[in-house]
Amino acid sequence: GLLEVLDNTDVAALTGANKALYEQIKGEALMFRAFSHFQAVQTYADAYKAGGNNTQKGIPYRTVENRNEKDLARSSVEETYAMINKDLDEACSLLEGKKISELNHWSGKSAYAIRARVAMAQHKYSEAATYAEKSIQLAEAEGGKLMDASNLMHGFADITTKTNEAMYAAMT
Repeated sequence: GLLEVLDNTDVAALTGANKALYEQIKGEALMFRAFSHFQAVQTYADAYKAGGNNTQKGIPYRTVENRNEKDLARSSVEETYAMINKDLDEACSLLEGKKISELNHWSGKSAYAIRARVAMAQHKYSEAATYAEKSIQLAEAEGGKLMDASNLMHGFADITTKTNEAMYAAMT
């Protein structure tokens, strides 16, 4: 599973051609873990309060594979967001500059976009703007651009084939 990938992917120890592949794999795994926990904390915990200590109960943040463990203590909301941001920061570092062949893979541009979204949820708007700008710069460097009005009127069923706006798309 995801946690086994993270437990067994020591990117720092790798050299050569496989290093980029392992960085991509680990970066994507960190993105999935961070994004999943971000969705869960927003759904199952009280909202992050700007300027507060955010000691209200968050969610358990699973970082290691342990199938025998039944209960994992809930972290505070502050601790949960700190772990999400740690994963996202590492993912941004690992994924930046990696070329992806399909939009169903996380990339540097999507990692920074999610990092911006998390900063917004924490009411850290200056940080959010910085991460969003980085995401936009990476997307534009790869040929990405916002859809114009005529494209918007045709819906989003072909967003990955007829536009250059999508940064990530879950393919079915």
